[in-house]
Amino acid sequence: RGAQLAALQRKGQCLLARKGFALAQQVSHKKLGILGLGRIGRAIAEIASVLKIQVSYHSRRPVADVPWPYHASVLAMAEDVDFLL
Repeated sequence: RGAQLAALQRKGQCLLARKGFALAQQVSHKKLGILGLGRIGRAIAEIASVLKIQVSYHSRRPVADVPWPYHASVLAMAEDVDFLL
């Protein structure tokens, strides 16, 4: 796609969205489901929360003292979120 973008730029076409190029996607206020809330999952959840992403998680059992909702079923969580990690 880099070559396509360069060709469009040379032609002076700056409306890239009309050519199917999405420049960015806003993720704030989206829902993120995290599989496993270990050290890495917790770090991702904290970063996502700062970015105003709604976080929920699934693990073998609920984790105490976390502000994010727990899903007992991976399938139920997957149906409820926009992104799954």
